[in-house]
Order: sequence, then C-alpha cells, then structure tokens
Amino acid sequence: MTANTPVEPRQARNTACVGRPSRQLRQVAADVEALDRLLDDTVVYTGPDGRVISKEQDLQAYRSGALGITSFVVHELDASVNGRNGTTRVRAAVTGEMDGQSFTVRLRYVRDWIEMGGSWRVVAARGDQDTAGGNVQ
Repeated sequence: MTANTPVEPRQARNTACVGRPSRQLRQVAADVEALDRLLDDTVVYTGPDGRVISKEQDLQAYRSGALGITSFVVHELDASVNGRNGTTRVRAAVTGEMDGQSFTVRLRYVRDWIEMGGSWRVVAARGDQDTAGGNVQ
C-alpha cells in the first residue's frame, strides 16, 4: 500500500508540495513504525491489480523487504475535510522494487481518513494506475 504513504487531510490542504518530491512520503514509506501509527487497524488497501490487502500484510511487505520505494514524486495533491472525516487524492510517480522486480509507475491514490484522539488515521485506501497521460515522470 504504502508507496501511498499518507499526508493527513488538514496538512494536505496547507501543503505546497505539489510538483516536487515529498520528503515525508519517502521517509514514512520506509518507516514501518510511523506507518503503523498512521494506518487504522481496520484499514484495507485495494491495489491497481484489484488485490485487497490488510494493514498487517502491508506492513509485513516493508518489514520483509518484499516492497521498497526508492522514489515517490507527488504531482498533484488535493484534500477535503468534513468534520472528523477527510479524503486525500494524490497523483504520483513511484519507483521501487516489489518481490525482486523493479518498477516505475504513475499512480493515483485516494485515502479516506478519520480523526481520532487528535490524530488522523487512514481507514481505506486505493491505488489506481494513472493512464490519463500528462507529464508525470
């Protein structure tokens, strides 16, 4: 999941990171403990291939080295917040390795968030291949 590592909704609305690499996204993707804190225990991620994975499956992929992200460049970032609920939409170019195979792909991520106890947690996420074209490299 977490090439699609989250930027919480209120932060996304106040961030000018569109069009340049997001340091936070790259760092958190490799930081399983930080990712564990951002993802709700009930979160599910639906990947571009339609596969659904749990939080534990996602974290294990990073822990084991089966998934590694070397570059996550945000090209668009949009967010909406309604009370304690939020949604972020990210368009990014992602480079990494999965199960020993290198990849570079353009993706669109949508994450649904809920604010609990003063912090934001991802409760659902989806990544789709960005086939719309445009200048994402």
